[in-house]
Order: sequence, then C-alpha cells, then structure tokens
Amino acid sequence: MKCIKCGKEIEEDLELCEYCSNKIKEEEDLDEILKDILEEDDEVLFPITNKDKEPIKKRKISIKQIYKKNEKENTNNKVKKNIHPDYIELVINISKYIIMGSIILFVISMFISWFSFSGDGMNIGFIRNENSKKFMPEIIRERTVESLSTYEGILVTFTGNDLYQFGKNMDEEYLTLHGIDGEIRTSLVAKIHQYYLKSVIFLFLLSAIAFAILLGFKGYKGINIVRNIGILNLVIIGLNYLAMKLAFFNIFVIKAKDILGQSEGYVKVVIKNIGILYNDHIYSYTVKEEFGFYLAIITLSIWLATSIVLSEIKNRDEEIAIENGEMD
Repeated sequence: MKCIKCGKEIEEDLELCEYCSNKIKEEEDLDEILKDILEEDDEVLFPITNKDKEPIKKRKISIKQIYKKNEKENTNNKVKKNIHPDYIELVINISKYIIMGSIILFVISMFISWFSFSGDGMNIGFIRNENSKKFMPEIIRERTVESLSTYEGILVTFTGNDLYQFGKNMDEEYLTLHGIDGEIRTSLVAKIHQYYLKSVIFLFLLSAIAFAILLGFKGYKGINIVRNIGILNLVIIGLNYLAMKLAFFNIFVIKAKDILGQSEGYVKVVIKNIGILYNDHIYSYTVKEEFGFYLAIITLSIWLATSIVLSEIKNRDEEIAIENGEMD
C-alpha cells in the first residue's frame, strides 16, 4: 500500500510511515485527509471532458480550493436544515395574542346568558326559593306554580356563571326522589348533573392558567398545555349542554317527574325527549341556547384551532432539531 501523505510504498501492517512518519489509518475522514494535504500545498490535475468524455483541456486546481469548497457546502447544508423563517416568529406572536383575546372573550361569555328554559314541565320541576328565584324573570318571580300553568314565556335563564352558582347552592330537594312506598332516596342522575354544574368553575380556573402560560412563556413553550386546557373546557361545556338538552339526564325534568308521580290519580309518568308524559298529557320542557353560549363556543373554537396550529409548528421545529442532532 502507499502512504497517503508522501505517496511511497510501505508495508500494510505499519502504524507510521517509515519515510514521513505519517499515521496510517484504514478509514480516515476526508476532511482530515484534505487538511494534511493542505500543509504541503499540493496541486492536482483534473481533466475537463465533453459529452463524449473526451479530454478537452486540463487545468490546475489547488487542493486548498477543493477543501474550502467542500467546507462551504457543508456549512450551507447545515444552515438550510436550521433555517427558521423570520415570519414564523411573527406568526407565533400573533397567534398567541389571538388565543389570549379568545380566552378573555370566553371568560366574558360566562357572564352572558347561555340557556333559557320554558314549558310547563320546567315550571313544575323548578323549585322556588330565595336562591333559585333570582334566575327567573322579575315579572314572574312571585307568581305561583298554578298561576304559571299556562305561561308560555321564559321561566328561567342561566349564564355560564349561574350554572356553577346554581349547582353549588342547589336545594337538596332536587336530588331526592319519592318511591311508591313513600321511601325517599337520592337520584344518582341528578347528583351527576349537579357535579356537571359545579365543574363550570374549572372553566374560569383553567382559562386563567392558560392565559398565564401564554403571558409568561416566550415562543410556543407550554402551547400543548394551552391546547389541552381548551379541549378540557370543551368537554366540560359539552357535558353541561347534553345534561340540559337531554330530558332523561336533566335535573329539572327528573324533579318534575318525581312531583307528578306523587299526585293522585296518575296512571303513568314517563320522561320523553320533549318533556314528561303524565297519563295522556305532555308537560313540555324546552331549552334554548342564548348568545353567551354561542360566543363561548366560537371563542373556544378559535382558541383550540390556533393552539393546534402552534403545536404543529412546535412539533416541526423539534423534528428539525432532532435531525440536526441539537436535541435527542
């Protein structure tokens, strides 16, 4: 074999060249080889050929030029892998402001009407006391159940905050059912609905945490937490919405059925989708979504969509960093 430095023939088992004392390696890095050769300032000839691969002319190219060209290409490649467009920083900042604005509007929506209730079934199932009357329109607060039997207007209105306040201070009578034999027991479904109402407090707490994360961290740090908080808020709203809309799981309808079941002369009392079937009469139960509920859903959707976009940008940058060996 030949020494890669001086070019003289040497034995294969030698560790050092006997002529120039160069270290012999079976596999040397190209850059190290070129650096060693640069010290000698050698030059090589590279033929330039045409399409028919016939030599046209020869020119001298310095090994130093080759090395510098190779080093420049490596640097350019590395820059391309690490490239982070300037506009991405602007997108991240704008997106964070959009999410923070959405969170503020979402919290505001909690103090605007979410649901309005009407129907004679609701009239029977809604217990009047000092705590619950404040959710009724002022013009009917002092009217009796009997006087409202033919009333077709809105009986009760809840904001998002009212849902929590009502669940927190709910009268125990909502949770009790009377059996045929007079036995009193707790309604499991009504109890679950009460927990749904109380869970609304987490909409405030989680929103405050998400806002603090966006305000306190730079870039998209913590954006996955913000996204997950948005998803959790959506779940809480969804559970309360279903409990309000589905008569089978609604605390007011369950209580109305219990009250009607205690009256004399009934044959059957059955909960239907539209209310309560009492003998041959349907006591209606109607829930209508109000502006505050739609505002909450829209702002929460913007919050989620924007945080998902930022999360995808974050994942992309992490993949690039892993490819470049900047992180494990």
